[in-house]
Amino acid sequence: MPKLNPKVVIVGAGFGGLEAIKTLRRAPVEVTIIDRHNYHCFQPLLYQVATAALSPADIAWPVRHILRSQENATVFMAEVIGIDAKTRIVKTQAGAFPFDFLVIATGAMHSYFGHQNWSALRGVLNLLKMLRVSAEASYPRLRKLSSPAMMPSANGCSHS
Repeated sequence: MPKLNPKVVIVGAGFGGLEAIKTLRRAPVEVTIIDRHNYHCFQPLLYQVATAALSPADIAWPVRHILRSQENATVFMAEVIGIDAKTRIVKTQAGAFPFDFLVIATGAMHSYFGHQNWSALRGVLNLLKMLRVSAEASYPRLRKLSSPAMMPSANGCSHS
């Protein structure tokens, strides 16, 4: 009977998880990477999406696409609900994943330095919404110009 390669399970497809799986590219192992999202978001460039310098597609890539040429990699989109260290199993809502080696690369927690209202900045859409609201608050004329009463009609005249 042929000897099976060791199973490595990586939880998290952020910077740490992707570097771990890429490092194992040529290793004689079976690697499974599990993340609750099917994409990797390059967060350092979120501000450029918020300022319309980049499209969201420029900073978020499908994990399967990133690892498409890695033959020993399998990608699962699932949320980990538990780890049984004794039986060496990662439990997800999609099923159980046995492992010989486990890498936990789930990232870090955000700190808002006592300003929990800043947590709204986490998502690209929330950030864009906050910037628009901020611009409208800073420039009341902008708010008036973007109101439905000032929108042009089909004949080119405004409704006001």
